[in-house]
Amino acid sequence: LRQLIGNLIDRVTDQKERAHLGIAARSLMSYAFVGEGGEHLMPLAISFVGKTFQTDPAASRQLIERLLEPERMKKHAPAEMYWLAQEVGRVGDVDPDLVVRIYERIFAHKVTDDGNTNLGNSQILSLISNRKQDFEGSHWSLKEAFPTFVKTHPLKAAEIALKVADGYAAGEHHLSEPPDESTIRLGNESVTLQEDLSHIWASEHRGQYADKAQQIVDSFIDRLREAPESEALASIELVIASNKLGWLWTRLFMVAVERSGAIASRIWPFAAQIEFLRSSDTMKAAVDLVAREYGSRSAAEREAFEKRVSAATFPKACDPEEARAYFRRKLFSAIGYENLVTSEAMEIARVADADGQQSFKERPWRKSLSRR
Repeated sequence: LRQLIGNLIDRVTDQKERAHLGIAARSLMSYAFVGEGGEHLMPLAISFVGKTFQTDPAASRQLIERLLEPERMKKHAPAEMYWLAQEVGRVGDVDPDLVVRIYERIFAHKVTDDGNTNLGNSQILSLISNRKQDFEGSHWSLKEAFPTFVKTHPLKAAEIALKVADGYAAGEHHLSEPPDESTIRLGNESVTLQEDLSHIWASEHRGQYADKAQQIVDSFIDRLREAPESEALASIELVIASNKLGWLWTRLFMVAVERSGAIASRIWPFAAQIEFLRSSDTMKAAVDLVAREYGSRSAAEREAFEKRVSAATFPKACDPEEARAYFRRKLFSAIGYENLVTSEAMEIARVADADGQQSFKERPWRKSLSRR
């Protein structure tokens, strides 16, 4: 059956005949779950089910979900997830929700076993890999597939970016202490900022040493930078509603600075909150956005903002008063004397400009957090 399907699957185009091929492919995969030697059949079975997925999406999904069960992945993820990742393009054409699930499960899973595996069955040139490398191949395939998926399914891609970012931050940059978390309320909206130390490990967009999870998030941000405004705003709404990480908040602020217009108007009120302005993870991008759009805000809104900044305190800083003074100098100086409306803010900016700028790298209120 395996050889018959393999011979026909890329040749048959008639829909009725492909439906029969789909039945055969799913039967082969069902056998591979329980039959003798099934682990050797499974890579081909996954490929066959992916190629015939649209012949019966519901039945095909049930089989793929079995691959993603935690107990199955503990034993077989290194051997199976690479082949599943190869099929996300075809699966996504029919069932984008399942693609979200595939990304979530693969990037949440960890393989630490580096036991040897064979690449192929050649008796002349035997190539050796290991289970960890085999599994990480699935990350590469998913990273490669994402730029196409984000164009055809932008909202589902936003879900993927959120889930991949959460899994990556929790797994690769887990804090040994509970992270600082702030809830910010704006009218009827409530959002969360979680300190994640991303100003250390994700300080640059498209960083030279970014791994596969970071590159997926980078691809999502690239799409926000170039997508039609309505599409970008819809994706941004999803991120605002679901995200906690300083990493993604920073990237939203960067997109708003670059695109301005309706996107900046939507995101500016968040960047203007003290929690985002004083966080080491989001400060630089938040200040950039506030300064970039400040002249377009009403006089009343600017006055309220300047009073809020002047009243901000830093009780956790080593030197709370110095941190407070630094914060006001940097922020009001970045906005510019000519854009400020309160006399106190204007005087602080004037003195700061006369004395010369401090580097944004100096953050006297930074709280030290350790990573495991």
